[in-house]
Amino acid sequence: MKTSFALLSAASVFALSAAMAGDIRGTVVADGGVPLRGAEVTVQDTGRKATTERDGSFSITGLPAGTYQLAVTYVGSPEQIMTVTVPSTGTVDADFRVSGDTVVVIGQRAAIDSALAQQRAADGIVTVLSADAIGQLPDENVAEAARRALGVSIANDQGEGRFISIRGINSQLNSTSVNGVRLTSPEANDRRVALDVIDADILKNITISKTLQADMDADAIGGAINLETVSGLDREDRLVKLKIGGIYENELDELGPEIAGTYIDNFMDGRLGLALSGNYQSREFASDNKEVDGSWDFDAAVPYPLEEIELRNYDIERERLNLSANIDYMLTQETRIYVNGIYNEFSDQEFRSRVEMKIEDTLGEDQNEELPGLSFDGTTAIYTPGIDYMFINDDGELEEATTELEFDRDIKDRLEEQTIFSIVGGFEHESGPWTIDGSLAYTSAEEEEPNRIDANFDQTFDEPGFAVGADTSNFITDYVFVDAAAEAAYLDASGYDLDNVEFTNGKTEDDELAITFNTQRDMEFFSNPGFLKSGVKVRLREKSYDLDFEAYDHDGDATLADFETSVDFPLDLFGPAPSASAVRSFFNANRNDSDVFVFDEVGSLEESGVSSFDAEEDVYAGYVMGQVDIDDLRITAGVRVEHTEIEATGNVFNEGTEALSSVPFDDSYTDVLGSIAARWAVREDTNIRASYYGSIVRPNFGQFVPAGTTNDDGELEAGNPELERTKAHNFDLLAEYYPSASSVLQAGVFYKTIDNFIAAGFTENPGVFNDLSAPGGFNTFINLDDGYIFGVELGYQQALDFLPYGLDGLLVGANYTYADSEAELEDGTEVQIPGQSEHIFNALLGYEKGRVNLRAAYSFKAENIDDVSVDGFSDGRVVQDQSFLDFSAKFEVYPGTRVYFDAKNILDTELRVSDRSNGVDRLNQFEDYGQTFQFGVQFTY
Repeated sequence: MKTSFALLSAASVFALSAAMAGDIRGTVVADGGVPLRGAEVTVQDTGRKATTERDGSFSITGLPAGTYQLAVTYVGSPEQIMTVTVPSTGTVDADFRVSGDTVVVIGQRAAIDSALAQQRAADGIVTVLSADAIGQLPDENVAEAARRALGVSIANDQGEGRFISIRGINSQLNSTSVNGVRLTSPEANDRRVALDVIDADILKNITISKTLQADMDADAIGGAINLETVSGLDREDRLVKLKIGGIYENELDELGPEIAGTYIDNFMDGRLGLALSGNYQSREFASDNKEVDGSWDFDAAVPYPLEEIELRNYDIERERLNLSANIDYMLTQETRIYVNGIYNEFSDQEFRSRVEMKIEDTLGEDQNEELPGLSFDGTTAIYTPGIDYMFINDDGELEEATTELEFDRDIKDRLEEQTIFSIVGGFEHESGPWTIDGSLAYTSAEEEEPNRIDANFDQTFDEPGFAVGADTSNFITDYVFVDAAAEAAYLDASGYDLDNVEFTNGKTEDDELAITFNTQRDMEFFSNPGFLKSGVKVRLREKSYDLDFEAYDHDGDATLADFETSVDFPLDLFGPAPSASAVRSFFNANRNDSDVFVFDEVGSLEESGVSSFDAEEDVYAGYVMGQVDIDDLRITAGVRVEHTEIEATGNVFNEGTEALSSVPFDDSYTDVLGSIAARWAVREDTNIRASYYGSIVRPNFGQFVPAGTTNDDGELEAGNPELERTKAHNFDLLAEYYPSASSVLQAGVFYKTIDNFIAAGFTENPGVFNDLSAPGGFNTFINLDDGYIFGVELGYQQALDFLPYGLDGLLVGANYTYADSEAELEDGTEVQIPGQSEHIFNALLGYEKGRVNLRAAYSFKAENIDDVSVDGFSDGRVVQDQSFLDFSAKFEVYPGTRVYFDAKNILDTELRVSDRSNGVDRLNQFEDYGQTFQFGVQFTY
């Protein structure tokens, strides 16, 4: 590997060509000093091109002495021409100020212009959302803001967007960065970052790269998401923004505060830039949930649940604190140094009340077709306890048993605290045709669950005269009580004994140190301008999860009546629930009293051991790439090498011996990944882009760490250290047409071949996973056989400023993505790739005229398979279609002051997840969130 990196690092030196002469440096800004990012500057005499950076700057190096015509184009403005004379040595300044009514620097028009300019100038296929666009809708976090983009959808959790899906592809196949620095994950078993942690108010841009180049990290198949915070060099003058508002939740009838502020300024004649941004938000909300835990029997005349039906009520207090600080300093005209930092704090105090109807023991043991405790009344499955029956046990003997029906009522009292901290320092230096840059970045993510309490109260019915049904005539599957006595027993809190309490302290730490260095040499290839670039990157990552789990069996006489409270649950008859505060007080007072609580040493050892792990993952990468402009054709090609080294230690618990064993694991592999992209400017208003890139996605830590439990039958439920990384070959073709200012039409196709896709599964292979023997087979994660994703993208957006007065403030946009996917299971069954949605549609309608700013957005995501079936009872777990409609209104009271009102989830969309078999859907999960309203005032100075 050292030889390979030496060769890659030496590529820049090898790129030397004949010495060139002078340089052109300058800026492109609009009236008011707002830098125009994404403007294209062309030396008309030579065809050399440059694209302006976030501060509006550009440079064109190595031009022979002489006089040249410079042309500047920017979306929404006419071309501007400037004549410059380049000296034989040295630099000439060329500063453009784009003025006139055609350039809009605030509002929705500016958001469209800025995003389109950056997309149009990009070498690959990207989608950009600017800060103004992000702020136009009631998006509470980054995930919700991103879903407005072409081909983007989100996965919701408790009513908020959480994970971003690009082109319907599983969110596990994306990467996430802030200011180019990869984020680590605060969640124990995951790599992906839940973007509900980060508030949208602190951002400058969200850039979604759907294609990768050699100078980008290679571990993304869906795409790479980069969040860019504001910079002090983004403007020529000071900017101060303040937002004060409230968030109203209709489910709980609660109002919470929100405050956000931004300060941007520069000093020392524009050489020192400072940008500070922050947001604080607090809200209380609720969600009502119903689930079937386990499988359905789809073969019965009336399909029925086989294990449990759960009612869940969530009350949540959520707080966010987001801070960002950027310092940029122009040490010289050619050298910039910078320090960027973000800090995000997210906390959830969750109180979950749950009722579980455990029906498995009413069906009998080993009865085959005979189900002694089950009967039907129309579409209602009736579960009856207290029925005596005979069955043949494992020893072949006839044994007597009685059907039982158990109800559990429990409370989860959990505080979850997540933090993400990232800081990066670096430099950029230009010297003639050379550009070098480097950075040192540190990212830390943590999650803590301090002093979590789960308490369970249960009641078992094993006498005749009590029966409960499950009405399967509607999707949410209602509880049905056969008589008043059964309902009264169900609702009687004194009948539920305190069974056990679990006390948990868990902490995840995920830290990464990253070092990068890049060199670029501008040069000509047979009189065609271009560059050669190379670089190296080292990412050193450590991740661990430490769980201290204590289980206590209750040995006293306390019942639910001693802790009783109630919850509002419109989905079904819930009944009494435990009070979280009362349970916590009782546990703290009696925890060390052995007459009340008996410590479960074995169960505590198992859960603590198999959940805890330590892992190190080091990635050493190097690349070389080049770019050339041949008239109107730009070609960018390169190769990237990534070498990965992994060390991890997990624990396996043997139920038979009640022993915990530490299991080490190590692995290393190298990937060589190529990429090539072409952008052809067919006409001034038309681009055609084509690209190929190879990429990988490494297994999640929870998927490959060898930790789990071996049961008495020799079955091992654990991570799979033999998992292969997922690999992909990615092909894209996109046509863009810009018929007028602030408008674009896009049409494209993409195709991905995916090897070794990872899914939960069972394998009967009695082999050994790194010395982990499992003669009964493995419940683990497996690599699926080869699969593919094929898709089509269509996009349109435009400012309708050509309409008559009054209507010329309209803005419209729509995009649609179709994706077809397929993967093969171990048994040869072909399935849709888990997480892949076939259809995604987004539509925007805006109006901006005078003091009025309105915007409505509609998002649709088609169903997707969440998990493939591994038990043979169903086709899989399916997340059904979801549609969201949001609205935002802003009115300028006087210059610099606006009031706003936002409405989120106007359609009151619910989460519906089903178990499906032969096209029939049955309840797996149903959740209702309600609507959210935001209002307040914004000040801009």
